[in-house]
Amino acid sequence: MIKNWKKILFLALLIPIFLLFGQAHESFAKKAPYKVGALLDLTEFGAPAGVDEKDALLMEVEKINKEGGVNGHPIELVIENSASHPTKAVSGLTKLVTQDKVVAIIGPSIGNTIAAVLPMAEKNKVPVLSLSPLTPEATRKGYKWTFRMPQSDVIVVEKIIDY
Repeated sequence: MIKNWKKILFLALLIPIFLLFGQAHESFAKKAPYKVGALLDLTEFGAPAGVDEKDALLMEVEKINKEGGVNGHPIELVIENSASHPTKAVSGLTKLVTQDKVVAIIGPSIGNTIAAVLPMAEKNKVPVLSLSPLTPEATRKGYKWTFRMPQSDVIVVEKIIDY
């Protein structure tokens, strides 16, 4: 069940991000890969969700690439571990943006790491697809480059209890 909603969300939101905010104009002629960053909590307390998110993203990227990619461009997923910590999340986002030159970032999932990376994402105009409903403070700031899951914490807690 959980992997299905991630799959749908990934396809529904990531492809429009490429179409609206794609930064690789020169690569269209060569069909170079679209580099997408994944900033996930692969260790520490967020690891149970982060590892599942990584697995779901890898499966989706493999599927999309087997089906011809996005407009003929394969997707290259670059994964960074935020380790459930704001400082490590900012370092990971910095690497993804400055060194890896990703066109979009998926993650992180924990409120404090999300709040830490969003100002930098806005400054660099890189789309971030948060895998969390975000903290209320981050949502109220009206970021233009941040896309988020629509559920609230109440729904998340209900689903966790059901599980």
